[in-house]
Amino acid sequence: MCCAGGDAQGAVRALCERARGHESLEQRIEALSLALECERAIQNGSVVDRTLELQLAAFIATIYVTLGDYGSADIRTERAKALAQDVTDTRAIAALYESLAVTRQEQGDYDAALDFARRALGAYEQLELEAMIGSSWNTIGWICVQRRQFGRAEDALAKAERSAEQRGDQALLGYVLQTKAELELARGKTGDAIR
Repeated sequence: MCCAGGDAQGAVRALCERARGHESLEQRIEALSLALECERAIQNGSVVDRTLELQLAAFIATIYVTLGDYGSADIRTERAKALAQDVTDTRAIAALYESLAVTRQEQGDYDAALDFARRALGAYEQLELEAMIGSSWNTIGWICVQRRQFGRAEDALAKAERSAEQRGDQALLGYVLQTKAELELARGKTGDAIR
């Protein structure tokens, strides 16, 4: 990575933001390419920022999961877990746990996914990030549906729905309704799921 003026850290952060932009547009190959370039800059010592390195490892792991490359995702996940021991940024730790929950969900390891989702929830509660708390409850509800723990799923989804309604978060409310439909379908109540 070439950087005029020697501001390698600023250049890497800008590149990370570009990667996130591509990911939000579902241009995952482009996002991964940019994120791997950032990772190389960190690995060659151009930038030393453990929090950024943690965020990047979790981001790359999530992209690999989306692309179905679980082996590469696991490598980045293990790196992120090791980095988490050195980082005190609660927001970065919460994002890591959220990423790990998604990774384990995609791999079908619902016990580990639930553990990481609960850790993410705890970190978001500590930060008082209401939007992320509601989203975490929805994730927990979905995982409980997959584990056929319908009572726990219902409780988690009620908390997620309350959070969405209190903040007027229509996007989260849509996700909660979708998860509630999956719950009813898993219970064998097709009519309720359709409603």
